[in-house]
Amino acid sequence: MQPRFLFSLLSTAIAFACQAPRAEAPRSQSVPLEAAPLRYATRLISRAETLAIRNVEDSAAGLMVLRLQATDDQVLSTIDAFSHHSLLQHIEAAFDPQSLEPRHVHETRRNWQATLTYSGNRLRGSMVTTTAVGSHDTVRVDRPIAPGVLDRRVLFHVTPWLPLAEEHVFTVRIYDVDAFGTYPVRIKTGARARVVVPSGTFDAYRVEMTAGERGMICPPATLVPSVLYISTDSLRLVLRVERPHGQTFDLIGWGIP
Repeated sequence: MQPRFLFSLLSTAIAFACQAPRAEAPRSQSVPLEAAPLRYATRLISRAETLAIRNVEDSAAGLMVLRLQATDDQVLSTIDAFSHHSLLQHIEAAFDPQSLEPRHVHETRRNWQATLTYSGNRLRGSMVTTTAVGSHDTVRVDRPIAPGVLDRRVLFHVTPWLPLAEEHVFTVRIYDVDAFGTYPVRIKTGARARVVVPSGTFDAYRVEMTAGERGMICPPATLVPSVLYISTDSLRLVLRVERPHGQTFDLIGWGIP
């Protein structure tokens, strides 16, 4: 099994210049496209979720573990991706407790790590790659960033925080450190559905992620189009994720600390 079939969590192949033509994403005739606010009425609840990863080549490709710690003073999240007990990716993120916008994001993969700090209208950080001979190549990030921009690494946690409602359409702007830039992602909540996963049967929102308008930087082919099924209750559990190229994540367990 190749690691590329596992989670690289909204990562790897970025298509610059959007050279391949594609159809424009359909827009709802009744609901205008709008920027997404990041809080729904119910307070965030701390929890841990474990999802099994499968793909067309391996029905037991690995695990993804999502953890959320939410208090009045801080909101922290971690995401870990495993392939047969080997840690492939670790992400830590801190969010503003009021706006829920990202403040700090740290990601570690094999021989690579990135640290980003969102402060005011500025983004600063670095990417460090460990070479085959053990030296370190460092790329600095220091650029303006618009309010409301989200980090690609935290979409699994952030999407359930949107005020989801049937046939509601949002657009979010994503910063991608691999692409050194931002791109729009369109998020549409479809009809509710009953979803059966290993951990049980749930009422769920069906949330579609597609590319926004074309620009110089496109979402990676590992990101869109994707479908998330999110529980309609106050927990807003991520029940299932259907990713491109036949990759699927199913909830196998969750708990509240």
